[in-house]
Order: sequence, then structure tokens, then C-alpha cells
Amino acid sequence: MLVTVAILGFSAVVPDNPPSAVVAGTTCAWRGSELAVTGTILNTGMSNAQFRITARAWVAGRPHPVRRWAFIDLAALSSGRWTAPPYDYARPGLVGNTIQRCVAHVRAVPPPSGDD
Repeated sequence: MLVTVAILGFSAVVPDNPPSAVVAGTTCAWRGSELAVTGTILNTGMSNAQFRITARAWVAGRPHPVRRWAFIDLAALSSGRWTAPPYDYARPGLVGNTIQRCVAHVRAVPPPSGDD
């Protein structure tokens, strides 16, 4: 009985929030004619989770940022490297231009709901 009350009390105090993560570094670089986007994230949550990374790179001569997405599974309180698929659709006049800014944002992917 005491164990049940303790579990219910813990569940009431600890909210069921999605795990959180922090971007520790993002790098954008030309590799030949492809723009490669990589980085590191830290899972600061107390549970394993899958995270979606959305990266944007602003390249001189392009009016809009290049957007790339990546997914990574991380254990609780761990870190990992991610790599987005390369941007290989750059027109010849854009390849090699200065990368003015490179940022990434991360969020937890909610687990599937319902029974399969």
C-alpha cells in the first residue's frame, strides 16, 4: 500500500512533459558541390527519446535559407552527433558562396499513441 501511494505521489509531482534537448553545436560547410549540415545535441531529459533537428543555413546569393531535417534517438542524459541529408541542389553560381549563418533547433518527437 505504501509503495502504491509513493508511486502515485511521484507521478503527481513529476509532470509527463516530453523530453528536452539542447543544441550544442551546428556546422554548415561546403563539401564539393553539396552543403553538409551536422551538429551535436544533448538530451537533458530523464527518459530516452527521439528528437527532430531542424537546421537552416543562409548562403550568400540565395534569398531564402536552406532547410535540412534530421532525426536522432538518444538515451536519457546523453549526447549524440547528427547529420542532415546534404543539400545537393545548389545551382553552380551558389556553390562555394559564403555561409552567412547556420542554426539548428531541436524538439522531441512524441511517441506514437494508441494501440496498433
